[in-house]
Amino acid sequence: MDDDLNGDTTSCNATYTKILLASHAHRADLSRHLLQLLDRWLTLWSPGVAVERRYTASKGDAPPLAVDLDSSSGLQLPQLTTPSDHLRYLSMVPLSKLIRVKIILLQQGQTPQQLELGKGCNSAECVEFLNYLHQCWCEGHDGRLLERHDGTQQAQVCYGMESCFAYISNKPFKQPAKDSAVDTLSRKQIAAFGRVLSETSRYDLTVMGMVLETWQIEDENIRGARLLREESAGVRLGPNQLVAVRPTNANAFMVGTVSWVKVTRAGQLHTGVRYLPGLPQAVAMKATGVNLTVSDKYVAALLLPAVPALHTPASLIAPRDWFKPGRVVEVVRVDKKKLQLKMELSIEKGSDYERISFTEI
Repeated sequence: MDDDLNGDTTSCNATYTKILLASHAHRADLSRHLLQLLDRWLTLWSPGVAVERRYTASKGDAPPLAVDLDSSSGLQLPQLTTPSDHLRYLSMVPLSKLIRVKIILLQQGQTPQQLELGKGCNSAECVEFLNYLHQCWCEGHDGRLLERHDGTQQAQVCYGMESCFAYISNKPFKQPAKDSAVDTLSRKQIAAFGRVLSETSRYDLTVMGMVLETWQIEDENIRGARLLREESAGVRLGPNQLVAVRPTNANAFMVGTVSWVKVTRAGQLHTGVRYLPGLPQAVAMKATGVNLTVSDKYVAALLLPAVPALHTPASLIAPRDWFKPGRVVEVVRVDKKKLQLKMELSIEKGSDYERISFTEI
């Protein structure tokens, strides 16, 4: 490649920078919609990213990223590279400021269209994705430091809302009983056994049709995992499908969505799972009000708490097509506590779920 990359911005410079940054955003973990947003934004932003022979780093500023022109490796932190004449550095300070300004303006009420972010996304989705990109590019994290390569590590995987609810809560979904019915059952159990029986040991979920497969973890980090199916057959998988994953050394499931599926020539099935932030809680949910366009009965859903470290607010994972702006739903947690939530924005839509921002009433 011609080395005149640090002069005036050229289409070559912008294209090369766009490819590097797109790869550093862990493209395999992103949905098709997010990949389209990424392509649009980088087309606009990459001409403003300088590629230089030297770099300076100031405390509090976004650190630069390095690339070795004589290597097939992508971007990495300068401290992880070996000094060479082939090294070039991307200054990330301007891009960091641009992203942070757009996040602030979105939070203040400006629309994605006003900020040249496109028409196909809403404000909450844009804020979350901008925060994710800022973490990838501008906060000094290197993806290799997050990965765990362990060919012997296994994970249990389940699919779809009903199964995810069942394995996260250790019981199948059923309509919540009225308080009086619960009190009557509790009194009978106390009279017979001296205590209220736990439900978690009363069910064999696999016998009840709740599929739980064993996969091998090829790579895993806080953003997601790449998995290899151990069985020769199993549930049919497709992009943007809801799944829950629990490594054998973990106590809880992480919920995520299928990013991609690939079958090798040897017939092995590989898949990439993008984790949704927060430790999921199984909840029962029903719509309230009149003129409902969905069932008035409870359905299985998942509640994701806020993750302050990732600047991610709490969200609700509901069955697909349940979202309606301003819809009020009643949510019952496993501790029987009821919440009234008002749906705000559809953050993302999968093939069998929708992730929704809300305010608690």
